[in-house]
Amino acid sequence: TPDLSEMGKLVYAYITYVGLSLTYTFINVPYGALTSAMTRNNQEVVSITSVRMLFANLGGLVVAFFVPFLATFLSDKTGNTALGWQMTMAFLGVLGGALLIFCFKSTNERVTLQKPEEKIKFSDIFVQLRVNRPLVVLSIFFIIIFGVNSISNSVGIYYVTYNLGREDLVKWYGLIGSLPALMVLPFIPKLHKLLGKKKLLNYSLLLNIVGLLALLVIPPSQITLILIFRLVAAAGSITAGAYMWALIPETVEYGEYKTGKRMGGLIYAIIGFFFKFGMALGGIVPGLVLDRFGYIANQVQTPEALLGILITTTVIPVCLLILAMVDINFYNLDEEKHKKVVRELENRDKVYIDHMDDFKM
Repeated sequence: TPDLSEMGKLVYAYITYVGLSLTYTFINVPYGALTSAMTRNNQEVVSITSVRMLFANLGGLVVAFFVPFLATFLSDKTGNTALGWQMTMAFLGVLGGALLIFCFKSTNERVTLQKPEEKIKFSDIFVQLRVNRPLVVLSIFFIIIFGVNSISNSVGIYYVTYNLGREDLVKWYGLIGSLPALMVLPFIPKLHKLLGKKKLLNYSLLLNIVGLLALLVIPPSQITLILIFRLVAAAGSITAGAYMWALIPETVEYGEYKTGKRMGGLIYAIIGFFFKFGMALGGIVPGLVLDRFGYIANQVQTPEALLGILITTTVIPVCLLILAMVDINFYNLDEEKHKKVVRELENRDKVYIDHMDDFKM
């Protein structure tokens, strides 16, 4: 960081972090909306989303293991830790930019967008939330799932360090949380075809709940069992977390069906707001609960503090996952209804194109 005062460095940190977050949002909203602009075929949407999430999780694994290694290597080479990290981040920035340009050059928008004369207004957000029930249900689902993920990611290190007494396993506990993605995500299109939306999500959430409840009752000495059920919980979490992204294009189409406007970017922005809201809530909960149970960092924890960590790791996420199961059962856009919506939209597009052809003649 620049050679500033302590307050100056804090301001610098806030500005650069907020700037990074804004840049991410500017890129991620159209990137996410691209799926609904590429196809209206539900099975293709699920396949595209599965591939996307598979590589997202692979990217996470690469970052988790490759970035510390590269930063350490460059720090040793230069004799400057800060410079080693700066060079590592610069490399990731250039690589990420190149991949985004490759994505831009390699994809095509095949779905007819809203008509040029139809302007999107700020008030359209509230119109969508009023008429688009699948969007509202999915937004609540995103809040809950990202809240659970945020809680699990933040409290896992405490659970392994203090409850299990195995700080050396923190990295492996985190790895097991991501590993099922490589095994599960390629099969999501087949699971979608076999089970349908609600069953797939409900079974995934149930698997997550079973894994977490097992962690609640297994003694801390049974490390192997704990890691096995961590894998079970992660398999359920990753399946639900990946599949829910495939439902967003449906809400775009339903919104177009109800209002006549196709607002992929706007709807992805709404979803983005709600999942970040869920992450924020999930970040607050562990601190509040652990403080209530008397947790104090970097010391031997009292039995009450250990109980607080265990509850935050298992019971609170389970309660939230049950709420997610209740919420998703209000999702009223089944396969038949979605096909009807798509047919209607395709008919409207045909009428509009024919009208424009007549106008040109």
